[in-house]
Amino acid sequence: MRRLVPLTALAAALLGAPSALSAGADTCAAPTVISSLPYADSGTTVAAINDINAVPLTCNNKYTSTQGPDVVYSVTVGPPPNSLTFSLDPTGINWDASIYLLTTCTDGNTCAAGYGADTFGPNGTETISLTNIPAGTYFFYVDSFYSSGNLNSGTYDLTVTGNLGNVPAAPVANDGTLTTAEDMAGTTTLTATDANGDVITYAIVQQPPASEGSVALVGDQATFTPALDFNGTSSFTFSASDPGMLVSNTATVTVTVTPVNDAPIASNQMQSTMEDTAVDVTLMGSDVDMGDTLTYAISMMPPANEGAVTLAGNIATFTPGANFNGTTSFTYHVIDMANAMSSDATVTIDVTAVNDAPTADAQSAVTMEDTPLMLTLTGADVDTGDMLTFAVDMQPPMGEGLVTIAGDMATFTPGPNFNGTTSFTFIASDMANAMSAPAMVTIDVTPVNDAPVADDNAASTPEDTPVDITLTATDVDMGDMVTFEISAQPPAGEGAVTLNGNIATFTPAADFNGQTSFKFRALDSSMTPSTDATVNIMVGALDDPPTFVDPTPSEGSTLSVKAGETLTFTVVATDPDSTPTYSITNAPAASTFDAATGEFSWATVEADIGAYPLTIGAADDMSTIMRNVTLEVTEGGGGAGGGGGAAGAGGAGGEAGGGAGGDGGRAGAGGDTIGADEGCGCVAVGAESGTAGSGLLLGLLALLGIRRRRN
Repeated sequence: MRRLVPLTALAAALLGAPSALSAGADTCAAPTVISSLPYADSGTTVAAINDINAVPLTCNNKYTSTQGPDVVYSVTVGPPPNSLTFSLDPTGINWDASIYLLTTCTDGNTCAAGYGADTFGPNGTETISLTNIPAGTYFFYVDSFYSSGNLNSGTYDLTVTGNLGNVPAAPVANDGTLTTAEDMAGTTTLTATDANGDVITYAIVQQPPASEGSVALVGDQATFTPALDFNGTSSFTFSASDPGMLVSNTATVTVTVTPVNDAPIASNQMQSTMEDTAVDVTLMGSDVDMGDTLTYAISMMPPANEGAVTLAGNIATFTPGANFNGTTSFTYHVIDMANAMSSDATVTIDVTAVNDAPTADAQSAVTMEDTPLMLTLTGADVDTGDMLTFAVDMQPPMGEGLVTIAGDMATFTPGPNFNGTTSFTFIASDMANAMSAPAMVTIDVTPVNDAPVADDNAASTPEDTPVDITLTATDVDMGDMVTFEISAQPPAGEGAVTLNGNIATFTPAADFNGQTSFKFRALDSSMTPSTDATVNIMVGALDDPPTFVDPTPSEGSTLSVKAGETLTFTVVATDPDSTPTYSITNAPAASTFDAATGEFSWATVEADIGAYPLTIGAADDMSTIMRNVTLEVTEGGGGAGGGGGAAGAGGAGGEAGGGAGGDGGRAGAGGDTIGADEGCGCVAVGAESGTAGSGLLLGLLALLGIRRRRN
């Protein structure tokens, strides 16, 4: 009958600690109990499985156990070639032991018996040898029992030898320690051992609490970075693994973080304000070191054009730069009582834009007297995109000039002859009708020599009567002496001008009347001429009587013609005022006269022989001129080769026509007149008295070719 004998290995198995088997002289190390394992043979229960792989099997491993309950040993072998030998040698009175190779163990629960051997008594030895077995894990069951009543008299020695082949053994990780200062990272080298001498890799199993720190691993170097301001004790765990991915136990690294003074912390902030409006900002800082009093300092000001900051305690006053808008910032830091300084914190300020009035630019310019000047007006507006318009604010003083504006172009026109310094002001307006302050434009008007100004004048004079006219002019240049000259005479036929000093004498052309003019100019001491001035002259009309001109018969003349001839003449007169009309007084009844043309015609007959005094006249609208003229009809005559002859007798005279083309002749007694016009074939004869038969005589004389020339 078998009886279970307690072994110290059982207690070790129950505690989960290494087996308490005693090692022989050549034992490498005691196996490790890995778990409890029920065993189905004869209702017995395996107390523990001891892992033979926990020690190298390149040496003989001799495990000695006192008598006790059944124990299972496990061993893992690699692929062939391999070998494994278990030798069981019980020692003691009535002590028996058996060893079995278990073929299977499922899920770490039940193992089925394969084959084995029993040994009895103190001298019996049982051996199981395996060679080139398949790779895997094998379980050997040792059953110790007694054959007599002595329960404490026996032990057995279990010797395990063999070559496990290429079987990886899990490394063993070692605990460690690390000390570092607060807020300072510390590095430690992780360590582990590997029975196979494999290259070991490490992995963090569990990080420290986040409030304490964190671990970063590079190779076997683990760097612990404390959480901000943490001090005290922390830890993390790690494991080691070999290339076969066998993982070690979990080892612990204990970290001690020693405290240090902590710098305070400054907080970022945001603030807003309106353009050109200051704003207060309460700066904020904190310090984990309890009881520290904090002070504040500006680290960096905003750009100068964006604003400035003043500090009183923890109150920072930000004053925006003139007309600045947009986003700006400044930085500050906090200092604790140990002069530990925080990192810089940033205060970001949003400056909201407002419409700014533009500015107008003052300027100065120079121009010459009487010369307009064009200026480009300028202004500025900090509001981007604003269009500016310009307007005159105040004109120059009266008489100094006038300013007009078109767009940004100002035209300054100096007052006539003004020189000196003057000014005007203008303003600029933006698109929101915000106006600038007035800006002044100062203009220096330099003097020039001014031409004198000749004065127009007017005069009147009767026809044919000279008139004196006093010429005048002005000159704004003080002290200039002015002289005059005629620049344009009146038109020809209207008159002429002579000049003596400033006295111009206009003499009308004969009989001219109406409107005329002449021009003159004035010259100053520099001989700068004025523009021409005009003197308009009205020449009043006087009545000019007509004047007889040729071929009008002269005063007292006698116009003679032989009876039977036609007596003609023309009255012609000129009149500068109008066209004259003509007249005849006491004209013979048979005569004709055209009063418009002045043509007189009288076809005489024998009965008209005699003298006829008459008056011819020429008249205009206001006056008449006359001449006394005598018409004389004389006796006619005949001549050879003539066109015939006529004879007659009468108390007044006789006329005979005819002639031979002679010079003509006149004869008579008692005042008789005989006349023959050369080449006309007619004779005018006049006699105060005649006798019958005288015509016969004359005809005879004509036939004889006697000619008489008029006296």
